[in-house]
Amino acid sequence: VAAVAASSLAVAGVFTTPKAVKHPTITHLSAVAFLDSAVKEAVAQPTLPSLGAGQYYYEENLVLSMSSCQLTIDAAGNPILQVLPLNAEPSGTIFNYEQPMIREEWGAADGSGAINVQLGGEGQILPSEQAAWKAAGAPSGCDAGPGGIPASGGTEAGPVGWTPLQGYKGTSVGELPTDPTTLGALLAAGRVSDDGHLSADNTQCPSSASDYPEGATVCSVSEQFDIAANLLVAPEGPERVGPALYQILTQLPGVEEIGQQTDALGRSGMAIEDPSTGWAFVIDPTTGMLLEEQQLETYSDGDFPLGAVTYAMTFGPASIVNSLGTRPAGYTGTAGNTGTSQPTSTTAPPATSTVAPAAPTQSTAPAAPRSSTF
Repeated sequence: VAAVAASSLAVAGVFTTPKAVKHPTITHLSAVAFLDSAVKEAVAQPTLPSLGAGQYYYEENLVLSMSSCQLTIDAAGNPILQVLPLNAEPSGTIFNYEQPMIREEWGAADGSGAINVQLGGEGQILPSEQAAWKAAGAPSGCDAGPGGIPASGGTEAGPVGWTPLQGYKGTSVGELPTDPTTLGALLAAGRVSDDGHLSADNTQCPSSASDYPEGATVCSVSEQFDIAANLLVAPEGPERVGPALYQILTQLPGVEEIGQQTDALGRSGMAIEDPSTGWAFVIDPTTGMLLEEQQLETYSDGDFPLGAVTYAMTFGPASIVNSLGTRPAGYTGTAGNTGTSQPTSTTAPPATSTVAPAAPTQSTAPAAPRSSTF
């Protein structure tokens, strides 16, 4: 993946691409045809090697999220921005604010490891709204400090800084069945967790879900799509279970092809969406590679314009490194992340602590480009 400056993530229009007018029957049939083709491309790619003792899968992702911010006046009479709670009715002018983040993950075979989330550049009011924002006095706020840096420690990418992954006994993403019929049955039964853990009964699909059929014993389409999206966040997820999940998606009613999309790194792919939730996958048609996951606004009277990308995770290549906190040999950063903002602690994060490991260093293990992915 070519290196791209982190600040270039906040590009004009990145969150405002409207959906094309679609015919549900046609777009579902075209989604099935595309996914069938992508499976063939994905399984033809070189496989990601298994982990050796002490090794971790490593991946760097770019995350873009958007918040709605309401213009208000503080006690001193100054204009400020405040985050508008989800689905709340606005009482003033609304500005939409986007923030790029860089998310790195180290995952061992047992699910242990760490996630490191750092700022990927300054956030900003959407370019199309900046003239009006400046005319209002360029107010700060919207959970942002000077220059648009988030004031709080939490983001949609996760908490800023290091978060340990606990690990667990039992299955992980890399150990899930790759037969689509077997995996599909487990997914539908609610037995597969977001991190790939396999349970003996339904633990993933609460019967209170709004689209859960009366008396149903399986997960709804939206729940299955959501679990699939989370499985694919793991560095080894797309390579290990991607082709099987592709085939499962072809069996889910309502899944649609919504046309060509360009991800945050400028790569082009076809987008497949579950319109009931707005979750979409952008997939390279020539390799079956998963380029990006997106969350789209699905309501014409929602918090954002219809079809706007309100959240996106863009995937870099998966690699193998020899220890927690190290990066692949030759690392340059998917988004120009040189590691200058990394923590400098010299201890690895224990299971009950948020202490950061040493600043990531280069590993002698060669990078293994993400392959057999979708």
